[in-house]
Amino acid sequence: MTQIRSKVRLVSKLFLQGRFAVPWHQRYYDWTEELVEELLVDLKEAVNEDRASYFLGSIMLIARGENEWEINDGQQRLITLSLIFAALGRRFGVWGKPEAPREIQCLRHLFAVEQHDLPDPADTTRNEPRIRPPRKDRLQFMQIIRGNDIGTNGKMTAAWNRIDLFVNAMNRPDVVQFFEFLTRKVEIAVLDVPPGEDANAVFEALNGRGKQLDDLDLIRNHLYSYFSASDDHVRRGTIHDALERAVIRNRTSQRAQEYFRCFLQRRYGYLQKARFYRETRTRVRAEASGPNGVARVYELINALADPAGIELFRTMTATNPSPDLVSGFQRASGTSGRKRSLPDFLSELRTYRVVYPLLFALLYRYVTAGDAAKRAIARAAHSAIRDMASFVMRVAFSTAKFEPSRYEAAFANHAREVADAKSIESMRLRSLLMDCDEDGVMNNVRFLARMQGVQMKDERRAKRYLFAINANEQADASALSLQGCTLEHVLPKSKEHWADWTGFRDIGVDLTDWTLRPGNLTLMGRGDNHPGKRFNSSFDAKRAAFRESSFSITRRLAELEEWTPQMIQDRSTELAKAAARIWCFSN
Repeated sequence: MTQIRSKVRLVSKLFLQGRFAVPWHQRYYDWTEELVEELLVDLKEAVNEDRASYFLGSIMLIARGENEWEINDGQQRLITLSLIFAALGRRFGVWGKPEAPREIQCLRHLFAVEQHDLPDPADTTRNEPRIRPPRKDRLQFMQIIRGNDIGTNGKMTAAWNRIDLFVNAMNRPDVVQFFEFLTRKVEIAVLDVPPGEDANAVFEALNGRGKQLDDLDLIRNHLYSYFSASDDHVRRGTIHDALERAVIRNRTSQRAQEYFRCFLQRRYGYLQKARFYRETRTRVRAEASGPNGVARVYELINALADPAGIELFRTMTATNPSPDLVSGFQRASGTSGRKRSLPDFLSELRTYRVVYPLLFALLYRYVTAGDAAKRAIARAAHSAIRDMASFVMRVAFSTAKFEPSRYEAAFANHAREVADAKSIESMRLRSLLMDCDEDGVMNNVRFLARMQGVQMKDERRAKRYLFAINANEQADASALSLQGCTLEHVLPKSKEHWADWTGFRDIGVDLTDWTLRPGNLTLMGRGDNHPGKRFNSSFDAKRAAFRESSFSITRRLAELEEWTPQMIQDRSTELAKAAARIWCFSN
Protein backbone atom coordinates (compact mmCIF):
# COMPACT_ATOMS: atom_id res chain seq x y z
CA MET A 1 0.00 0.00 0.00
CA THR A 2 1.45 3.35 -1.06
CA GLN A 3 1.29 6.51 1.01
CA ILE A 4 1.50 10.14 0.00
CA ARG A 5 3.40 12.10 2.60
CA SER A 6 3.39 15.84 3.14
CA LYS A 7 5.97 17.70 5.17
CA VAL A 8 7.10 21.31 5.59
CA ARG A 9 10.84 21.54 5.05
CA LEU A 10 13.53 24.17 4.93
CA VAL A 11 14.29 25.01 1.31
CA SER A 12 18.02 24.60 1.93
CA LYS A 13 17.56 21.05 3.29
CA LEU A 14 15.30 20.16 0.38
CA PHE A 15 17.97 21.23 -2.13
CA LEU A 16 20.69 19.25 -0.34
CA GLN A 17 18.78 15.97 -0.22
CA GLY A 18 19.39 14.92 -3.84
CA ARG A 19 18.63 15.65 -7.48
CA PHE A 20 15.47 16.99 -9.11
CA ALA A 21 14.36 16.73 -12.71
CA VAL A 22 11.58 18.66 -14.43
CA PRO A 23 9.52 16.09 -16.40
CA TRP A 24 9.51 16.26 -20.17
CA HIS A 25 5.92 17.55 -20.36
CA GLN A 26 6.28 20.55 -18.01
CA ARG A 27 6.19 24.02 -19.51
CA TYR A 28 9.41 25.98 -19.90
CA TYR A 29 10.51 28.57 -17.38
CA ASP A 30 7.97 31.39 -17.65
CA TRP A 31 8.14 33.55 -14.55
CA THR A 32 7.95 37.21 -15.50
CA GLU A 33 10.33 39.82 -14.13
CA GLU A 34 7.43 41.12 -12.02
CA LEU A 35 6.94 37.74 -10.32
CA VAL A 36 10.67 37.43 -9.64
CA GLU A 37 10.79 40.98 -8.25
CA GLU A 38 7.77 40.25 -6.04
CA LEU A 39 9.49 37.20 -4.53
CA LEU A 40 12.74 39.10 -3.93
CA VAL A 41 10.97 42.06 -2.30
CA ASP A 42 8.87 39.74 -0.11
CA LEU A 43 11.98 37.90 1.05
CA LYS A 44 13.83 41.15 1.79
CA GLU A 45 10.83 42.45 3.72
CA ALA A 46 10.76 39.24 5.79
CA VAL A 47 14.49 39.60 6.48
CA ASN A 48 14.10 43.23 7.59
CA GLU A 49 11.23 42.27 9.90
CA ASP A 50 13.26 39.33 11.28
CA ARG A 51 10.38 36.94 10.82
CA ALA A 52 10.58 33.46 12.33
CA SER A 53 9.89 31.91 8.91
CA TYR A 54 8.81 32.58 5.34
CA PHE A 55 6.47 30.06 3.70
CA LEU A 56 6.95 29.55 -0.03
CA GLY A 57 3.85 27.45 -0.74
CA SER A 58 3.66 23.79 -1.75
CA ILE A 59 5.33 21.63 -4.39
CA MET A 60 4.82 18.04 -5.52
CA LEU A 61 7.70 15.60 -5.98
CA ILE A 62 7.52 12.12 -7.51
CA ALA A 63 10.14 9.64 -6.30
CA ARG A 64 12.14 8.30 -9.27
CA GLY A 65 15.06 6.57 -7.55
CA GLU A 66 17.38 6.84 -4.60
CA ASN A 67 17.68 10.54 -3.76
CA GLU A 68 16.09 11.44 -7.11
CA TRP A 69 12.77 13.19 -7.60
CA GLU A 70 10.65 14.53 -10.42
CA ILE A 71 9.17 18.02 -9.91
CA ASN A 72 5.54 17.63 -10.90
CA ASP A 73 4.51 21.00 -9.50
CA GLY A 74 6.82 23.79 -8.33
CA GLN A 75 9.62 23.95 -10.89
CA GLN A 76 9.25 27.73 -11.37
CA ARG A 77 9.93 28.42 -7.69
CA LEU A 78 12.78 25.91 -7.37
CA ILE A 79 14.54 27.18 -10.49
CA THR A 80 14.11 30.80 -9.34
CA LEU A 81 15.59 29.89 -5.94
CA SER A 82 18.53 28.25 -7.73
CA LEU A 83 19.15 31.48 -9.62
CA ILE A 84 19.10 33.37 -6.32
CA PHE A 85 21.68 30.97 -4.83
CA ALA A 86 23.81 31.44 -7.98
CA ALA A 87 23.72 35.24 -7.63
CA LEU A 88 24.59 35.03 -3.91
CA GLY A 89 27.45 32.62 -4.65
CA ARG A 90 28.94 34.98 -7.22
CA ARG A 91 28.72 37.85 -4.76
CA PHE A 92 30.46 35.88 -2.02
CA GLY A 93 33.14 34.86 -4.55
CA VAL A 94 33.92 38.52 -5.27
CA TRP A 95 34.60 39.11 -1.54
CA GLY A 96 37.12 36.28 -1.47
CA LYS A 97 38.38 34.16 1.42
CA PRO A 98 36.27 35.63 4.29
CA GLU A 99 33.09 34.56 2.49
CA ALA A 100 34.44 31.34 0.95
CA PRO A 101 32.38 29.05 3.26
CA ARG A 102 29.15 30.75 2.19
CA GLU A 103 30.19 30.58 -1.48
CA ILE A 104 30.72 26.82 -1.03
CA GLN A 105 27.29 26.51 0.60
CA CYS A 106 25.67 28.22 -2.41
CA LEU A 107 27.47 25.82 -4.75
CA ARG A 108 26.28 22.85 -2.68
CA HIS A 109 22.72 24.05 -3.25
CA LEU A 110 23.36 24.20 -6.99
CA PHE A 111 25.44 21.07 -7.60
CA ALA A 112 25.00 17.47 -6.43
CA VAL A 113 28.26 16.79 -4.61
CA GLU A 114 28.98 14.23 -1.91
CA GLN A 115 29.03 15.54 1.64
CA HIS A 116 32.78 14.97 1.99
CA ASP A 117 33.54 16.73 -1.33
CA LEU A 118 34.02 20.43 -1.80
CA PRO A 119 32.86 21.95 -5.12
CA ASP A 120 35.57 23.95 -6.84
CA PRO A 121 34.29 27.51 -7.44
CA ALA A 122 36.77 27.89 -10.29
CA ASP A 123 35.62 24.74 -12.13
CA THR A 124 32.14 23.30 -11.67
CA THR A 125 32.05 21.55 -15.05
CA ARG A 126 32.57 18.13 -13.41
CA ASN A 127 29.62 18.68 -11.06
CA GLU A 128 26.06 17.79 -12.05
CA PRO A 129 23.36 20.41 -11.25
CA ARG A 130 20.84 19.44 -8.62
CA ILE A 131 17.97 20.64 -10.83
CA ARG A 132 17.54 19.50 -14.41
CA PRO A 133 15.23 22.04 -16.14
CA PRO A 134 13.17 21.44 -19.31
CA ARG A 135 15.19 20.70 -22.42
CA LYS A 136 15.14 24.18 -23.97
CA ASP A 137 16.04 25.89 -20.67
CA ARG A 138 18.80 23.47 -19.72
CA LEU A 139 21.83 25.02 -21.43
CA GLN A 140 20.98 28.55 -20.30
CA PHE A 141 20.45 27.38 -16.71
CA MET A 142 23.80 25.55 -16.72
CA GLN A 143 25.60 28.64 -18.03
CA ILE A 144 24.09 30.83 -15.30
CA ILE A 145 24.85 28.58 -12.30
CA ARG A 146 28.39 27.95 -13.60
CA GLY A 147 29.08 31.66 -13.78
CA ASN A 148 29.32 31.92 -17.57
CA ASP A 149 28.05 34.64 -19.87
CA ILE A 150 24.55 34.17 -21.30
CA GLY A 151 22.54 35.64 -24.14
CA THR A 152 20.10 38.51 -23.92
CA ASN A 153 16.80 36.82 -24.77
CA GLY A 154 14.34 34.67 -22.87
CA LYS A 155 12.45 34.75 -19.59
CA MET A 156 15.19 32.98 -17.66
CA THR A 157 17.71 35.61 -18.79
CA ALA A 158 15.33 38.38 -17.72
CA ALA A 159 14.79 36.68 -14.35
CA TRP A 160 18.54 36.26 -13.84
CA ASN A 161 19.25 39.90 -14.68
CA ARG A 162 16.64 41.07 -12.18
CA ILE A 163 18.04 38.77 -9.45
CA ASP A 164 21.66 39.72 -10.17
CA LEU A 165 20.78 43.43 -10.04
CA PHE A 166 18.89 42.95 -6.76
CA VAL A 167 21.75 41.10 -5.05
CA ASN A 168 24.44 43.48 -6.32
CA ALA A 169 22.49 46.47 -4.96
CA MET A 170 22.94 45.16 -1.37
CA ASN A 171 26.02 45.74 0.76
CA ARG A 172 27.96 42.84 2.26
CA PRO A 173 26.18 42.65 5.66
CA ASP A 174 22.78 42.72 3.93
CA VAL A 175 23.79 39.95 1.51
CA VAL A 176 24.99 37.80 4.41
CA GLN A 177 21.77 38.44 6.32
CA PHE A 178 19.70 37.62 3.22
CA PHE A 179 21.63 34.37 2.67
CA GLU A 180 21.28 33.29 6.31
CA PHE A 181 17.53 33.92 6.20
CA LEU A 182 17.18 32.02 2.92
CA THR A 183 18.99 28.95 4.25
CA ARG A 184 17.57 28.91 7.79
CA LYS A 185 14.03 30.29 7.66
CA VAL A 186 12.50 29.83 4.20
CA GLU A 187 10.15 26.85 4.23
CA ILE A 188 8.20 24.94 1.62
CA ALA A 189 5.52 22.24 1.87
CA VAL A 190 6.65 19.11 0.03
CA LEU A 191 4.17 16.50 -1.15
CA ASP A 192 6.11 13.24 -1.66
CA VAL A 193 4.30 10.95 -4.10
CA PRO A 194 5.51 7.34 -4.46
CA PRO A 195 6.17 6.06 -8.02
CA GLY A 196 3.02 3.91 -8.13
CA GLU A 197 0.56 6.79 -7.67
CA ASP A 198 -1.25 8.55 -10.52
CA ALA A 199 0.72 11.81 -10.58
CA ASN A 200 -1.82 13.54 -12.83
CA ALA A 201 -4.70 12.80 -10.45
CA VAL A 202 -2.67 14.05 -7.46
CA PHE A 203 -1.71 17.19 -9.39
CA GLU A 204 -5.39 17.93 -10.14
CA ALA A 205 -6.33 17.46 -6.48
CA LEU A 206 -3.44 19.64 -5.33
CA ASN A 207 -4.52 22.45 -7.65
CA GLY A 208 -8.19 22.08 -6.81
CA ARG A 209 -7.97 22.68 -3.07
CA GLY A 210 -8.62 26.24 -2.05
CA LYS A 211 -7.47 28.11 -5.14
CA GLN A 212 -8.60 28.88 -8.67
CA LEU A 213 -7.84 26.11 -11.15
CA ASP A 214 -5.58 27.02 -14.02
CA ASP A 215 -7.51 25.22 -16.76
CA LEU A 216 -4.73 25.69 -19.28
CA ASP A 217 -2.12 23.88 -17.18
CA LEU A 218 -4.56 21.14 -16.20
CA ILE A 219 -5.56 20.50 -19.81
CA ARG A 220 -1.96 20.36 -20.96
CA ASN A 221 -1.06 18.05 -18.09
CA HIS A 222 -3.93 15.72 -19.01
CA LEU A 223 -2.90 15.63 -22.67
CA TYR A 224 0.67 14.80 -21.69
CA SER A 225 -0.53 11.95 -19.46
CA TYR A 226 -1.39 9.84 -22.54
CA PHE A 227 2.31 9.75 -23.41
CA SER A 228 3.79 9.35 -19.91
CA ALA A 229 4.52 5.64 -20.40
CA SER A 230 5.66 6.00 -23.97
CA ASP A 231 9.21 5.23 -25.09
CA ASP A 232 8.69 7.43 -28.13
CA HIS A 233 10.93 10.31 -27.02
CA VAL A 234 10.69 12.00 -30.41
CA ARG A 235 6.91 12.21 -30.19
CA ARG A 236 7.15 13.39 -26.58
CA GLY A 237 9.39 16.26 -27.62
CA THR A 238 7.09 17.07 -30.54
CA ILE A 239 3.93 17.40 -28.47
CA HIS A 240 5.72 19.35 -25.74
CA ASP A 241 7.04 21.84 -28.29
CA ALA A 242 3.64 21.98 -29.98
CA LEU A 243 1.71 22.90 -26.82
CA GLU A 244 4.37 25.35 -25.69
CA ARG A 245 4.13 26.98 -29.13
CA ALA A 246 0.35 27.23 -28.84
CA VAL A 247 0.74 29.11 -25.55
CA ILE A 248 3.70 31.31 -26.53
CA ARG A 249 2.20 32.43 -29.84
CA ASN A 250 -0.94 33.58 -28.02
CA ARG A 251 1.35 35.87 -25.99
CA THR A 252 -0.49 35.71 -22.66
CA SER A 253 -1.86 32.86 -20.56
CA GLN A 254 -5.33 34.44 -20.60
CA ARG A 255 -5.37 34.72 -24.40
CA ALA A 256 -4.02 31.16 -24.71
CA GLN A 257 -6.83 29.90 -22.48
CA GLU A 258 -9.39 31.71 -24.66
CA TYR A 259 -7.84 30.10 -27.74
CA PHE A 260 -7.93 26.62 -26.18
CA ARG A 261 -11.59 27.02 -25.23
CA CYS A 262 -12.48 28.34 -28.68
CA PHE A 263 -10.63 25.53 -30.46
CA LEU A 264 -11.91 22.75 -28.19
CA GLN A 265 -15.54 23.89 -28.49
CA ARG A 266 -15.15 23.83 -32.26
CA ARG A 267 -14.03 20.21 -31.89
CA TYR A 268 -16.32 18.98 -29.09
CA GLY A 269 -19.22 21.42 -28.91
CA TYR A 270 -20.30 23.38 -25.84
CA LEU A 271 -17.99 23.21 -22.81
CA GLN A 272 -19.33 24.97 -19.71
CA LYS A 273 -16.86 27.66 -18.63
CA ALA A 274 -17.13 26.83 -14.93
CA ARG A 275 -16.33 23.18 -15.71
CA PHE A 276 -14.12 23.75 -18.73
CA TYR A 277 -11.27 21.47 -17.71
CA ARG A 278 -13.42 18.61 -16.43
CA GLU A 279 -15.68 18.60 -19.48
CA THR A 280 -12.66 18.78 -21.79
CA ARG A 281 -11.07 15.85 -19.97
CA THR A 282 -14.25 13.80 -20.40
CA ARG A 283 -14.31 14.48 -24.17
CA VAL A 284 -10.61 13.69 -24.61
CA ARG A 285 -10.94 10.46 -22.62
CA ALA A 286 -13.85 9.37 -24.79
CA GLU A 287 -11.82 10.09 -27.91
CA ALA A 288 -8.77 8.28 -26.54
CA SER A 289 -10.79 5.19 -25.61
CA GLY A 290 -11.65 4.45 -29.24
CA PRO A 291 -9.52 2.82 -31.94
CA ASN A 292 -6.10 4.47 -32.29
CA GLY A 293 -6.96 6.59 -29.25
CA VAL A 294 -3.47 7.84 -28.46
CA ALA A 295 -2.94 8.68 -32.13
CA ARG A 296 -6.09 10.80 -32.03
CA VAL A 297 -4.83 12.67 -28.96
CA TYR A 298 -1.55 13.22 -30.82
CA GLU A 299 -3.52 14.63 -33.77
CA LEU A 300 -5.53 16.86 -31.40
CA ILE A 301 -2.35 18.33 -29.90
CA ASN A 302 -0.87 19.06 -33.33
CA ALA A 303 -4.14 20.63 -34.47
CA LEU A 304 -4.16 22.87 -31.38
CA ALA A 305 -0.67 24.07 -32.30
CA ASP A 306 -1.42 24.58 -35.99
CA PRO A 307 0.05 28.03 -36.84
CA ALA A 308 -2.84 28.69 -39.24
CA GLY A 309 -5.38 28.26 -36.43
CA ILE A 310 -3.39 30.35 -33.96
CA GLU A 311 -2.94 33.16 -36.49
CA LEU A 312 -6.65 32.99 -37.34
CA PHE A 313 -7.58 33.37 -33.67
CA ARG A 314 -5.18 36.31 -33.37
CA THR A 315 -6.86 37.95 -36.37
CA MET A 316 -10.31 37.37 -34.89
CA THR A 317 -9.39 38.98 -31.58
CA ALA A 318 -6.82 41.62 -32.58
CA THR A 319 -7.55 45.30 -33.00
CA ASN A 320 -5.55 45.17 -36.24
CA PRO A 321 -6.39 41.91 -38.06
CA SER A 322 -3.88 40.24 -40.36
CA PRO A 323 -4.16 42.13 -43.69
CA ASP A 324 -3.09 39.05 -45.67
CA LEU A 325 -5.87 36.87 -44.28
CA VAL A 326 -8.50 39.60 -44.62
CA SER A 327 -7.59 40.62 -48.18
CA GLY A 328 -7.33 37.00 -49.28
CA PHE A 329 -10.76 36.24 -47.84
CA GLN A 330 -12.31 39.30 -49.50
CA ARG A 331 -10.88 38.34 -52.90
CA ALA A 332 -12.04 34.73 -52.57
CA SER A 333 -15.53 35.74 -51.40
CA GLY A 334 -15.87 38.53 -53.99
CA THR A 335 -16.52 41.15 -51.32
CA SER A 336 -13.61 43.54 -51.93
CA GLY A 337 -14.85 47.13 -52.10
CA ARG A 338 -18.13 46.49 -50.29
CA LYS A 339 -19.13 48.96 -47.60
CA ARG A 340 -19.47 46.13 -45.09
CA SER A 341 -17.11 43.17 -45.24
CA LEU A 342 -14.99 40.95 -43.01
CA PRO A 343 -13.06 43.74 -41.17
CA ASP A 344 -16.38 45.31 -40.11
CA PHE A 345 -17.78 41.98 -38.94
CA LEU A 346 -14.64 41.18 -36.94
CA SER A 347 -14.68 44.62 -35.33
CA GLU A 348 -18.34 44.24 -34.34
CA LEU A 349 -17.97 40.70 -32.98
CA ARG A 350 -14.62 41.10 -31.20
CA THR A 351 -16.08 41.92 -27.80
CA TYR A 352 -18.62 39.06 -27.91
CA ARG A 353 -16.65 35.96 -26.93
CA VAL A 354 -19.78 33.84 -27.23
CA VAL A 355 -19.34 33.88 -31.03
CA TYR A 356 -15.66 32.87 -31.04
CA PRO A 357 -16.09 29.07 -31.55
CA LEU A 358 -18.55 29.51 -34.42
CA LEU A 359 -16.63 32.37 -36.03
CA PHE A 360 -13.42 30.33 -35.72
CA ALA A 361 -15.09 27.24 -37.23
CA LEU A 362 -16.37 29.19 -40.24
CA LEU A 363 -13.07 30.91 -40.98
CA TYR A 364 -11.02 27.77 -40.28
CA ARG A 365 -12.98 26.00 -43.02
CA TYR A 366 -11.81 28.75 -45.38
CA VAL A 367 -8.20 28.81 -44.12
CA THR A 368 -7.74 25.05 -44.53
CA ALA A 369 -9.73 24.67 -47.77
CA GLY A 370 -8.05 23.51 -50.94
CA ASP A 371 -7.82 25.84 -53.94
CA ALA A 372 -10.76 24.18 -55.71
CA ALA A 373 -13.18 24.79 -52.82
CA LYS A 374 -11.81 28.05 -51.44
CA ARG A 375 -14.12 30.42 -53.32
CA ALA A 376 -17.32 28.58 -52.51
CA ILE A 377 -16.35 28.23 -48.84
CA ALA A 378 -15.33 31.92 -48.61
CA ARG A 379 -18.70 33.02 -50.02
CA ALA A 380 -20.59 30.76 -47.61
CA ALA A 381 -18.47 31.92 -44.68
CA HIS A 382 -18.99 35.59 -45.58
CA SER A 383 -22.76 35.14 -45.70
CA ALA A 384 -22.81 33.25 -42.39
CA ILE A 385 -20.56 35.74 -40.58
CA ARG A 386 -22.66 38.66 -41.88
CA ASP A 387 -25.79 36.98 -40.53
CA MET A 388 -24.13 36.35 -37.17
CA ALA A 389 -22.91 39.97 -36.93
CA SER A 390 -26.38 41.25 -37.86
CA PHE A 391 -28.03 39.06 -35.24
CA VAL A 392 -25.60 39.95 -32.44
CA MET A 393 -25.71 43.67 -33.22
CA ARG A 394 -29.51 43.76 -33.41
CA VAL A 395 -29.80 42.00 -30.06
CA ALA A 396 -27.14 44.23 -28.49
CA PHE A 397 -28.77 47.45 -29.73
CA SER A 398 -32.35 46.58 -28.90
CA THR A 399 -32.03 44.91 -25.48
CA ALA A 400 -30.94 46.34 -22.16
CA LYS A 401 -28.17 43.73 -21.80
CA PHE A 402 -26.63 41.23 -24.18
CA GLU A 403 -26.68 37.88 -22.34
CA PRO A 404 -24.16 35.38 -23.78
CA SER A 405 -25.61 32.50 -21.73
CA ARG A 406 -28.69 32.53 -23.98
CA TYR A 407 -26.63 31.61 -27.05
CA GLU A 408 -23.30 30.01 -26.08
CA ALA A 409 -24.46 26.36 -26.10
CA ALA A 410 -26.22 26.69 -29.46
CA PHE A 411 -23.32 28.61 -31.06
CA ALA A 412 -20.64 26.20 -29.76
CA ASN A 413 -22.58 23.09 -30.78
CA HIS A 414 -23.11 24.49 -34.26
CA ALA A 415 -19.38 25.22 -34.45
CA ARG A 416 -18.80 21.49 -34.06
CA GLU A 417 -21.30 20.80 -36.86
CA VAL A 418 -19.45 23.24 -39.15
CA ALA A 419 -16.16 21.54 -38.33
CA ASP A 420 -17.48 17.99 -38.78
CA ALA A 421 -19.67 18.42 -41.85
CA LYS A 422 -18.16 18.31 -45.33
CA SER A 423 -20.95 20.19 -47.07
CA ILE A 424 -21.33 23.96 -47.30
CA GLU A 425 -24.93 23.60 -46.12
CA SER A 426 -23.71 23.33 -42.48
CA MET A 427 -22.23 26.83 -42.79
CA ARG A 428 -25.63 28.48 -43.23
CA LEU A 429 -26.78 29.99 -39.94
CA ARG A 430 -30.30 31.20 -40.62
CA SER A 431 -32.03 28.23 -38.94
CA LEU A 432 -29.71 28.42 -35.94
CA LEU A 433 -30.30 32.15 -35.51
CA MET A 434 -34.07 31.77 -35.90
CA ASP A 435 -34.02 29.21 -33.06
CA CYS A 436 -32.09 31.68 -30.89
CA ASP A 437 -34.27 34.68 -31.77
CA GLU A 438 -36.39 34.97 -28.61
CA ASP A 439 -36.53 38.76 -29.02
CA GLY A 440 -37.77 38.67 -32.61
CA VAL A 441 -34.96 40.92 -33.85
CA MET A 442 -34.74 39.06 -37.18
CA ASN A 443 -38.20 40.38 -37.99
CA ASN A 444 -37.80 43.99 -39.19
CA VAL A 445 -41.16 45.13 -37.86
CA ARG A 446 -40.42 43.82 -34.38
CA PHE A 447 -36.86 45.14 -34.47
CA LEU A 448 -38.08 48.64 -35.38
CA ALA A 449 -40.67 48.51 -32.60
CA ARG A 450 -38.03 47.49 -30.04
CA MET A 451 -35.67 50.25 -31.16
CA GLN A 452 -38.43 52.83 -30.72
CA GLY A 453 -38.52 52.33 -26.95
CA VAL A 454 -34.91 51.39 -26.24
CA GLN A 455 -32.53 53.50 -24.13
CA MET A 456 -28.87 53.30 -25.10
CA LYS A 457 -26.99 53.45 -21.81
CA ASP A 458 -23.85 51.78 -23.19
CA GLU A 459 -21.98 54.62 -24.91
CA ARG A 460 -19.57 52.27 -26.72
CA ARG A 461 -22.50 50.39 -28.26
CA ALA A 462 -24.31 53.62 -29.13
CA LYS A 463 -21.22 54.94 -30.92
CA ARG A 464 -20.98 51.79 -33.01
CA TYR A 465 -24.66 52.04 -33.92
CA LEU A 466 -24.41 55.64 -35.10
CA PHE A 467 -21.00 55.28 -36.72
CA ALA A 468 -22.12 52.40 -38.94
CA ILE A 469 -25.28 54.28 -39.99
CA ASN A 470 -23.22 57.37 -40.82
CA ALA A 471 -20.59 55.34 -42.73
CA ASN A 472 -23.31 53.74 -44.83
CA GLU A 473 -24.66 57.08 -46.05
CA GLN A 474 -21.60 59.36 -46.13
CA ALA A 475 -19.38 59.17 -49.21
CA ASP A 476 -16.18 60.30 -47.46
CA ALA A 477 -16.78 58.37 -44.24
CA SER A 478 -13.65 56.23 -44.74
CA ALA A 479 -11.61 59.18 -43.39
CA LEU A 480 -13.43 58.93 -40.04
CA SER A 481 -12.65 56.53 -37.21
CA LEU A 482 -14.81 54.98 -34.52
CA GLN A 483 -12.06 55.58 -31.96
CA GLY A 484 -11.71 59.23 -33.00
CA CYS A 485 -15.28 60.32 -32.29
CA THR A 486 -17.35 61.05 -29.21
CA LEU A 487 -21.00 60.49 -28.37
CA GLU A 488 -23.08 63.65 -28.16
CA HIS A 489 -26.47 63.88 -26.42
CA VAL A 490 -28.47 66.58 -28.23
CA LEU A 491 -30.71 67.14 -25.21
CA PRO A 492 -27.99 67.15 -22.50
CA LYS A 493 -27.79 64.32 -19.96
CA SER A 494 -27.33 66.69 -17.04
CA LYS A 495 -30.55 68.14 -15.60
CA GLU A 496 -28.80 71.42 -14.77
CA HIS A 497 -28.98 72.29 -18.51
CA TRP A 498 -32.68 71.43 -19.11
CA ALA A 499 -34.29 74.74 -18.05
CA ASP A 500 -33.98 76.49 -21.45
CA TRP A 501 -34.92 73.49 -23.64
CA THR A 502 -38.38 74.87 -24.37
CA GLY A 503 -39.48 71.96 -26.55
CA PHE A 504 -39.65 69.68 -23.48
CA ARG A 505 -41.59 71.89 -21.06
CA ASP A 506 -44.74 69.78 -21.33
CA ILE A 507 -42.93 66.50 -20.54
CA GLY A 508 -42.25 67.01 -16.86
CA VAL A 509 -39.25 67.69 -14.67
CA ASP A 510 -37.32 64.46 -15.41
CA LEU A 511 -36.11 64.22 -19.03
CA THR A 512 -33.66 61.33 -18.49
CA ASP A 513 -35.78 58.94 -20.54
CA TRP A 514 -35.43 61.18 -23.59
CA THR A 515 -31.69 61.83 -23.30
CA LEU A 516 -30.80 58.14 -23.82
CA ARG A 517 -33.05 57.40 -26.80
CA PRO A 518 -31.18 56.71 -30.08
CA GLY A 519 -32.84 59.68 -31.76
CA ASN A 520 -31.26 62.04 -29.22
CA LEU A 521 -27.75 60.76 -29.89
CA THR A 522 -25.23 61.80 -32.52
CA LEU A 523 -21.49 61.84 -33.17
CA MET A 524 -18.87 64.57 -33.00
CA GLY A 525 -15.11 64.83 -33.27
CA ARG A 526 -13.06 64.72 -30.08
CA GLY A 527 -12.41 68.46 -30.13
CA ASP A 528 -15.97 69.45 -31.13
CA ASN A 529 -17.89 68.27 -28.08
CA HIS A 530 -17.92 71.17 -25.61
CA PRO A 531 -18.96 70.66 -21.99
CA GLY A 532 -20.41 73.46 -19.96
CA LYS A 533 -23.60 75.49 -19.73
CA ARG A 534 -22.97 77.79 -22.69
CA PHE A 535 -22.83 74.93 -25.19
CA ASN A 536 -25.63 72.90 -23.56
CA SER A 537 -28.02 75.74 -22.74
CA SER A 538 -30.26 75.24 -25.77
CA PHE A 539 -30.58 73.51 -29.12
CA ASP A 540 -29.85 76.77 -30.86
CA ALA A 541 -26.52 77.02 -29.00
CA LYS A 542 -25.44 73.66 -30.42
CA ARG A 543 -26.46 74.15 -34.04
CA ALA A 544 -23.28 76.01 -35.06
CA ALA A 545 -21.11 73.12 -33.84
CA PHE A 546 -23.40 70.59 -35.53
CA ARG A 547 -23.13 72.49 -38.80
CA GLU A 548 -19.31 72.14 -38.80
CA SER A 549 -19.27 68.45 -37.85
CA SER A 550 -17.40 65.83 -39.91
CA PHE A 551 -20.42 63.49 -39.60
CA SER A 552 -23.30 63.88 -42.01
CA ILE A 553 -25.90 62.59 -39.51
CA THR A 554 -24.85 65.44 -37.20
CA ARG A 555 -24.77 68.13 -39.90
CA ARG A 556 -28.38 67.31 -40.76
CA LEU A 557 -29.41 68.25 -37.21
CA ALA A 558 -28.23 71.82 -37.85
CA GLU A 559 -30.97 72.18 -40.48
CA LEU A 560 -33.68 71.91 -37.78
CA GLU A 561 -35.18 74.93 -36.02
CA GLU A 562 -36.03 73.22 -32.72
CA TRP A 563 -35.62 69.98 -30.80
CA THR A 564 -38.69 68.21 -29.35
CA PRO A 565 -39.77 64.77 -28.10
CA GLN A 566 -41.53 64.14 -31.43
CA MET A 567 -38.33 64.83 -33.32
CA ILE A 568 -36.47 62.35 -31.11
CA GLN A 569 -39.13 59.72 -31.83
CA ASP A 570 -39.05 60.40 -35.56
CA ARG A 571 -35.27 60.31 -35.68
CA SER A 572 -35.19 57.08 -33.62
CA THR A 573 -37.43 55.49 -36.25
CA GLU A 574 -35.30 56.83 -39.09
CA LEU A 575 -32.11 55.50 -37.53
CA ALA A 576 -33.71 52.11 -36.80
CA LYS A 577 -34.74 51.73 -40.44
CA ALA A 578 -31.19 52.54 -41.53
CA ALA A 579 -29.87 49.99 -38.98
CA ALA A 580 -32.22 47.31 -40.31
CA ARG A 581 -30.82 47.85 -43.80
CA ILE A 582 -27.22 47.66 -42.58
CA TRP A 583 -27.55 44.68 -40.24
CA CYS A 584 -29.65 42.60 -42.60
CA PHE A 585 -29.75 38.84 -43.24
CA SER A 586 -29.17 36.50 -46.15
CA ASN A 587 -32.14 35.52 -48.24
